[in-house]
Amino acid sequence: MPFIELKDISLKYMTLEGETHALSGLSIDVEQGQFVGIVGPSGCGKSTLLSLIAGLIKPTSGQVLVGGTPVKGPSAQVGYMLQQDYLFEWRTIEQNCLLGLELTGSAIRESSRQQVAEMLTDYGLGSFQKSYPRHLSGGMRQRAALVRTLATSPDVLLLDEPFSALDYHTRLAMQEEVYEILRAARKTVLLVTHDIPEAVAMCDRVYVLTKRPGRVKADIHIELAEVRPSPMQARKAPEFGKFFNRIWEELDVHVQPVELTSK
Repeated sequence: MPFIELKDISLKYMTLEGETHALSGLSIDVEQGQFVGIVGPSGCGKSTLLSLIAGLIKPTSGQVLVGGTPVKGPSAQVGYMLQQDYLFEWRTIEQNCLLGLELTGSAIRESSRQQVAEMLTDYGLGSFQKSYPRHLSGGMRQRAALVRTLATSPDVLLLDEPFSALDYHTRLAMQEEVYEILRAARKTVLLVTHDIPEAVAMCDRVYVLTKRPGRVKADIHIELAEVRPSPMQARKAPEFGKFFNRIWEELDVHVQPVELTSK
């Protein structure tokens, strides 16, 4: 049984301009422990899809299940990491990382503080626990946001373009770090991204959505000849360019792609 299922999902909502049909007849499934990417044109409903899984909104029709249970609202089982880190500047890094537990109504026990402290140390932020967000670089802030998300021990991680606000070198480094952390924690991950190389480098599967209303156009399994040790190593794989071009073609971008090779 898939760990995440969206069955024949449609979503309509009202705006000042009238009714908007965001998703139509969309079905996807994600196995436990998989790292799955979602790509598609701007406005096709990628972030909306994550909001459905997180229980922040309900579909007009269809069903969303996590762990075989219908999603009826937000749950600690699902963690959501956004493009911006949204750290509160008046709270220390430790206090920011405990925020998720506070919002879920969990008692902040000493064991919770110890767990957060250990994660901050593991992710290179041990000496910044009592510091404030302004003292951290962009990459360090995103690591703190990841600790905040993981502090509630979710089974599912939803990543909505979490690296897009970073400069190129920091972005590549964060891809490596986040990939290693989430693989080691055996999390089930959905990554929304506009970056095709990022999707190929990090994901086991990539769903390509159509223009709005979003539907599944392609379900592409990223199969490399060797076991994927890291996103950076995946970029060097002989098959990398093939999968890049396949996704590009499915997106129907009317620009000739640059030929990618492993050299």
